[in-house]
Amino acid sequence: KELKKNTPKEEWKKYSKEIKPSIEFYQYFNLFFDNKKKDTPFDLDSIKEGGWNSFYKNLIDLFVIRKADFDKNLNIDSFLNNFSLSLESDLEINSEFKQIGDFNLFSATPIIQLDDERYFVPITFSVYESVYESPYYWMLKDESYKDKLAKNRGKTGEDIAFDFLSNVFGKKKTFKSVKIVTSKGNDDTDIDVLCILGSKALCVQVKSKKLTQVSRTGNNNQLQKDFKGAIQDAFEQGLVCRKKILEKKSKFYNESGELIELSEDIDEVYIMGITSENYPSLTHQSHTLLKKTDADPFPIFLSVFELEIITHYLNTPYDFLYYIRQRVSLMDYFKAENELIYLGYHLENKLWRLPKSDFVSLEPDFGKLIDRNYYPYRLGINVSDKGDKIKTKWKNDDFEAICKLMSAVNQPKVTDVIFTLLDWDGNARDSIAKNIKIIKEQTIKDGKCHNFTVVSNKSVVTSGVTYISFNSSSHIELKNLLINFCDCRKYKSKGDIWIGFGSLKNSPLLIDAFVFNNLKWEYTPKNAANAEARSTLPRIAPVRTDAL
Repeated sequence: KELKKNTPKEEWKKYSKEIKPSIEFYQYFNLFFDNKKKDTPFDLDSIKEGGWNSFYKNLIDLFVIRKADFDKNLNIDSFLNNFSLSLESDLEINSEFKQIGDFNLFSATPIIQLDDERYFVPITFSVYESVYESPYYWMLKDESYKDKLAKNRGKTGEDIAFDFLSNVFGKKKTFKSVKIVTSKGNDDTDIDVLCILGSKALCVQVKSKKLTQVSRTGNNNQLQKDFKGAIQDAFEQGLVCRKKILEKKSKFYNESGELIELSEDIDEVYIMGITSENYPSLTHQSHTLLKKTDADPFPIFLSVFELEIITHYLNTPYDFLYYIRQRVSLMDYFKAENELIYLGYHLENKLWRLPKSDFVSLEPDFGKLIDRNYYPYRLGINVSDKGDKIKTKWKNDDFEAICKLMSAVNQPKVTDVIFTLLDWDGNARDSIAKNIKIIKEQTIKDGKCHNFTVVSNKSVVTSGVTYISFNSSSHIELKNLLINFCDCRKYKSKGDIWIGFGSLKNSPLLIDAFVFNNLKWEYTPKNAANAEARSTLPRIAPVRTDAL
């Protein structure tokens, strides 16, 4: 830095051009010489053939593991025997690999044996992939186990999906292997994983169908067949289960045979398909190849690897299900190559429609936002959330505290309330949380009733929030006041969705009651008269807030 500071610009350009090769190669200094002292001058021109041979040898050694590197108790021989190939004896077996899409022996055995002690690992990712994929083909060769393979793979897929989702929704709201029984009993079906969140449900169907090698090479007929087994069948089963839940005529039993009491207020069921296999182009194909009617809702399909990442970032039930809602409702609006691009964009900007845009194509760069924290985390590296801008961008402790209070209320419509608030931008939610605390403190100080109202027109529909800090301890009076006052404000603001929050004078809680009205606004003489009559409510001292 000092050299650059004290060197004229033109001279520095010439100087930096001359030393650039040395700077680039300096990090590989020790690779050029097997025996050389660190203080020996380094000159590229002085490197002879022997030095370059040493460089190539030492560079390869960076990717070489030795049996002696491992603890003898690990029995590393078994692992290496299963996942390595020999340059001398195995290359002829790979003769079938002639073009992209053909089976490549290297995919199954990505470690190359150099001699009895040394093994070359050119691509570490290929080792992880093979460890996940190869055992399936080993088990296929076991005739005594072959018949049980499909059943156990399906069960394992369910268990993995259940573990991820139950960490988000909680064990009491997540059910596995749900059996649906109708009164007639002739069209029973099942749900692999069912998640309940107030007035919303998530119906998950897990498939462990592998893509055949023929479909990977581009064979359209086989691709359609594989797609049906992995995606189409899961969607159609999900449609049946969704209908059963919304009709409210069937009974639902968990894997222990116990009756699941579903709320009568469930008004939406999202369909999710999970594949336990690495399915290339899953996001694209599940949209373009899926057969559905216009009346059918869009499903969302994820690999189990994508599910793991999404539940890592969206680890609360409302954040997770809100993402699912936005994905399926905007399936024809946003387009991206894979699910992680959608997730990266949502964490950065939220999946909301953009003004004056009929269609949005998302760049792959949004997916790289995931890399900063997640993959170090999976490797066991302690990386704090503080520097992760996508995980902390929308975080607001006061707003999350309000959501926590709401979620503790045993009312299904709480989900609709929180989803409506999530439809507002971050500044609006921050302002609501901030003003709720201000209004509550004013009532504590002066013993008077205070309120504020904010209206948002940034979402698809006009919505509003009213908060009343009541100078009484009567819960019934507060609820009646909320209903009347919010109905009046909703009508005057021509709002389609309105939320009312209220707190009692002597309560330590910020929210003691809430109302929710999502009836579409319409003018009628009766509604106008009711709004006018309700405007004569007892005077409430307002608090001025900036319009949102």
